[in-house]
Amino acid sequence: MGTIWTLAVFAGLSCFVVSGAAASESLSGPVCAWYFTGVGCSHCAEIDPLVLGNWLETYPTLAVIEYEIYEKGGNSLVYDHFVEQYDLEYGIPLFFLSPDHILRGDRKIREEGFRMLDGTLSGSDDDADIVDLDTCPVTQLDGFPKIWYRDRILIRWGAGGDDHLLRQLLIADDIGAALEGEAFSPCEPRAVRRSGSEVTFDHAVRLKGWTFQWRGAGLDDPGTPALFAPSGDPPRDSSTASTPVTLAKIVALAMVDAVNPCALAVLTLVLLSIMTSGAGAQQRVIWAGIAFSAAVFVMYLVYGLIIMSLFSLAGSVAGVRHEAGLVLGAFALLLGLAQVYDAKAAGSGGSVTGMPERFRSRVSLLVSTISSTPGAFLIGAFVTVFLLPCTIGPYIIAGGVLSPMGLLTAVPYLVLYNAVFILPMVAITFAIGLGLGRLDTLTEWRTRNIRTIHAFSGVIMLLFGFGLMTGVL
Repeated sequence: MGTIWTLAVFAGLSCFVVSGAAASESLSGPVCAWYFTGVGCSHCAEIDPLVLGNWLETYPTLAVIEYEIYEKGGNSLVYDHFVEQYDLEYGIPLFFLSPDHILRGDRKIREEGFRMLDGTLSGSDDDADIVDLDTCPVTQLDGFPKIWYRDRILIRWGAGGDDHLLRQLLIADDIGAALEGEAFSPCEPRAVRRSGSEVTFDHAVRLKGWTFQWRGAGLDDPGTPALFAPSGDPPRDSSTASTPVTLAKIVALAMVDAVNPCALAVLTLVLLSIMTSGAGAQQRVIWAGIAFSAAVFVMYLVYGLIIMSLFSLAGSVAGVRHEAGLVLGAFALLLGLAQVYDAKAAGSGGSVTGMPERFRSRVSLLVSTISSTPGAFLIGAFVTVFLLPCTIGPYIIAGGVLSPMGLLTAVPYLVLYNAVFILPMVAITFAIGLGLGRLDTLTEWRTRNIRTIHAFSGVIMLLFGFGLMTGVL
């Protein structure tokens, strides 16, 4: 019946199938395709609903083995091995049916996918290298794949499992019969994230190393003695578990940015300009300070969205998202060292993290023209461009941390970051406007404590960078 060949789809996986006529006959059953994507990738957000939705409905013999490489670090290594194995250019989304049927990029998948699948799955375009689900060693797949088939999905969360059982769960007409006598435990179904969306299921069971979810009829009697929980730790919902850690990261970075001497110095100039511009100083100081802070908030929110989009673009084009932790960690360490240096060199005019000298006179000139609340908002929005060199460092790191979430999910975190960032500005505005403090006192405090501020920021950034590089954060 032909020869036996080996398809090294990625490191550690060899799927053995029979070539020639036997391979063509196997197309009558489910076949496997590999799909590399990333939550937060804008290109993947266009294609995920197609590959992991429409195609599964249109082609009932297609099983898609998905590797999400942004949130699951181990999957990026699988992707690297895959790209190296087939001498491909980096870039996602990537759809692989066989070495002769590979589509990379949203446009190519959208324009050529249906034609390719129509030809190969119908048998009119024979390809001996297409992998049959019946022969694919599911438990030997590297990384943390999800296997989609029709209205069902297998999600790996640990080691082990039974190949025959897992395959039967995907294709069996009677799921209850397939589970009879097997070790499993019913559990609550969890929405499965796709880039830009999610898919829900009606039922779920936990097996050794895997979670199986499906839509439609449930188990007739989930309380029978045949059901018992397999050993091992329960699966983690990585998106939920990472929320407190992500929140702590964002707040810490925002606090470092909030006490930036550069931003406080500019706010002082704004308030001074308003106070010396005419009568009614107290009320005008408050409104002008609020307007300036609001402008900073709005503009930095825009900058944050741009930063996240650039990270997403870089990850999808260059395939380097899995290295983001190391890159961001190294950047944070450099920022921390720069802040420590400024703590030592404060007052000598050699600041590394401060506003460039050539910008200071321009900012002072702009701020001196503020005489109204609308003017404070407009000048505040424009001045943020000059503030970026001395405040953008922690924000870039925050954008890198949030970018895997996707824009919509990350927006609340960006709002929180910028709320913390402008909090000292708002507090100082009310303190000065209500007569609870004086500008000269604020200036003296800033000058007297500038070393401490830099040292505090430096230590936080060093710890943050170390945590990112070692995987602790």
